[in-house]
Amino acid sequence: MVKAYTKIDTAAYQVSYEVLAQRNKQILSLIFFGLVTSFLFFGQFNVQWFATESIAAAVEMTESSEYKLNGGIWWSLLSVLLFSIPIVPLCSAFVILTYRDKDVTDEWIQKTNGLLMSIPTTIIWALVWLVCMPFTWGLLPWGEWSVNWWKIFPFGFGLIWLGGLPMIAVSSQFSKTLRNPEFNYDNAKPAESATVSPPAPISQPTIELHEAVEHKPITFSVHNRPSGNDAWVGVYPVGSNNHDHGERWKYLRDFGTATPTLPAQPPGDYSIRVFPDGGYNMIAEHKFSIQKHNPAVDKIQSAFKQTAKSGTDFWSSALDKQ
Repeated sequence: MVKAYTKIDTAAYQVSYEVLAQRNKQILSLIFFGLVTSFLFFGQFNVQWFATESIAAAVEMTESSEYKLNGGIWWSLLSVLLFSIPIVPLCSAFVILTYRDKDVTDEWIQKTNGLLMSIPTTIIWALVWLVCMPFTWGLLPWGEWSVNWWKIFPFGFGLIWLGGLPMIAVSSQFSKTLRNPEFNYDNAKPAESATVSPPAPISQPTIELHEAVEHKPITFSVHNRPSGNDAWVGVYPVGSNNHDHGERWKYLRDFGTATPTLPAQPPGDYSIRVFPDGGYNMIAEHKFSIQKHNPAVDKIQSAFKQTAKSGTDFWSSALDKQ
């Protein structure tokens, strides 16, 4: 069976250039902060010492023939906290890179950031119940089996689930959320009518071209303008992508009640396009052409007008224009 082909408007899922520029700044700031703090923490402050001390304490207690508590095992909690200060900003920059040019919802961004920030906390929680407390209480089922066999019950059936489940749940939920972004375009819902009667049809914007000649600004009108404050309009060469507006665009709010104008363009085929919300979901278009300016044609047209008004000879009027 042949599957039906559905065209997806990819522009509807992309953010405006303003939001894209803001996210680029965020990524650079987070990377800069992460690299600077990494240099200070690992190069100057030597925070990895806490991790090595906790590992050494665990090895000492594990290999000792007679159990003796080494408090250095608790340094593992501080090491995770200090490690997260430079690492989390770098991970956050990577997360923003995954949706840098996508028009995702603010709720999805907040949820993703919240799960990312929770991962170090769940790691610390896991260390407390899977490492620090069992070592402190002597509950790890190591050593002589005839003596330590009973420890598998409190550790294997209690502590391992108490300490490990939150970390597994948060990490898996973070991965699932990151792989399934939520877009504003998909979540947009039409406003419900307050009455039972069918809603009145919404008038779509229309574009009226006033003047489009070489070396002059393009003047036009937009009837039934979109109400959004970020609605904008641009002039494009026919066939170009909606993103390729260059400097040939303006917000409709900038015109006020004045007649809208766009920069003059060289001869060719163009279209004026209207967008409602700062994105690239076009709602109106008007195609037109700009002809190359010819002074001789202007003289002939002027002579025809003069002849019609005064009744003089056409060729005499044309020659007088020379």
